[in-house]
Amino acid sequence: LGLDRRHLEWPWLLSLYGMEDPVPASGWQMRGHYLSRYGERLFLDDTPLPELPSGLVAALAHQGEIVVASDHALFLLTEEGQVIDRQDSLDGLPPLLHGLGLAGGGTLAVRGDEGVYLPDPGTGLWLRQPGETVHWATPVALPEALRERLALAQRGTGPTLERLLLDLHSGRVFSRYGVLLADLAAVLLALLALSGLWMWWPRRRRGPPPR
Repeated sequence: LGLDRRHLEWPWLLSLYGMEDPVPASGWQMRGHYLSRYGERLFLDDTPLPELPSGLVAALAHQGEIVVASDHALFLLTEEGQVIDRQDSLDGLPPLLHGLGLAGGGTLAVRGDEGVYLPDPGTGLWLRQPGETVHWATPVALPEALRERLALAQRGTGPTLERLLLDLHSGRVFSRYGVLLADLAAVLLALLALSGLWMWWPRRRRGPPPR
């Protein structure tokens, strides 16, 4: 019957199995790619980026590479999503990042609690630059086709029909309370069988009634 090959993706069933995370509606677009956060992972298009923390602030394209700002650091990525550099407060960045953008001349800029920071051309350290005009990166809506691929990449395929039938019999589909209910039903059926045997056995010993 191929029950182990038929995957079910009904929303209510995925919810029972804890597989229904809300798919992100927006992300950051750059050079034909989209960066988004789904659950506790970051994705470049539908590819997970395990080297990056989940605290995504913003992302943009810069000089042929991808710059990602998390809560506490900047990451420089190739277009394939490989991390090639990381900067944090040791490089002069503010302890907490709130925005990422481009200032005049295409210079990277970040926003911290005390204002705007730009990298110093001489030292490479980030310095506060009051009054700097910055075009901040903002999220855009993700294409529906990408959202569907993200859902598949994050949760995989749904449970098979075979697993659903087995879990229904065992009660596991309704978590531990379902297992307890299934066990209780099994005990009740056993008691009914024993009581029926107890009622039938004396009659059998007495033999058939006289005609």
